[in-house]
Amino acid sequence: MRPLAIATAACGFGAVSVLAKLAYEAGSSPRSLFASRVVVAGLFLSPLAFGPRGHRSTPRSLATAGGAGVAFAAAGFLEFEALSRLPASVLVTIVFLAPLWIALVSWGLGAPPPRRVVALFPVVLAGLGFLLRAPAGEPLDSVGVALAVGASVLFALVFLLLEDLLSREPFAQAIGRMIVAAAAAGLAVQLGGVSLELSHRATATYAVAVGALTAASFLLLGVGMERTAAFPAALITAVEPVAAAVASLVFLGETLTPLQILGGLAVVGSVAGVSAGTTDVR
Repeated sequence: MRPLAIATAACGFGAVSVLAKLAYEAGSSPRSLFASRVVVAGLFLSPLAFGPRGHRSTPRSLATAGGAGVAFAAAGFLEFEALSRLPASVLVTIVFLAPLWIALVSWGLGAPPPRRVVALFPVVLAGLGFLLRAPAGEPLDSVGVALAVGASVLFALVFLLLEDLLSREPFAQAIGRMIVAAAAAGLAVQLGGVSLELSHRATATYAVAVGALTAASFLLLGVGMERTAAFPAALITAVEPVAAAVASLVFLGETLTPLQILGGLAVVGSVAGVSAGTTDVR
């Protein structure tokens, strides 16, 4: 059941990218939409942040939850800005590089990786090369690509901090505190933007939708990660690029060339292989 919860959460996160694209068409801006997303999610999850009666959190747990929330907010701002410059399916595939960064951290803390795992890195780079070619043969927006890569690094940090937090705190409390911290960060940066986003019906509908979907997806992710390490959890989220690609085709009309599809499959498959061949840091 836990892998299924993580996979369902990944599909939810993939759907958020498509809804965000639709919100941009309705007049939303990337930064205000993301800030509204975490504020709405924070309102839904704030009752969970207090935890069960009698449970006391350590300063380390509070700091970890705050750090994970700030990291998620930073990653989200980069992701939503990149989404305004890139097709949703391309963005989500680049963000899926997060397990690769987790693997690198693991290798830095432990034994060298097997040769078969190292051999997959050139495949990842080659796949990205195919993926990042627009249909006309011109490169995709370089700023958008850089923002997406930065978001993937920060999402890797979120996975690692969340793994540590869930080893010491009930999952509902851990998720609630992380999202409340992300909401506080979002408000600090985009207070006026959130007010504007939620005051117009067209944009408010999307903001509430992505916020509610985010809250539900994170709860499912917390359920799945409660006894699942960061590596396999990140690995299971390989369904997200697939879900995003299908939803982008159906709802946005975004299509990929055969070479881009081949590149995306090479990236997802290779990152999954790297994660599967990596020793857990626990």
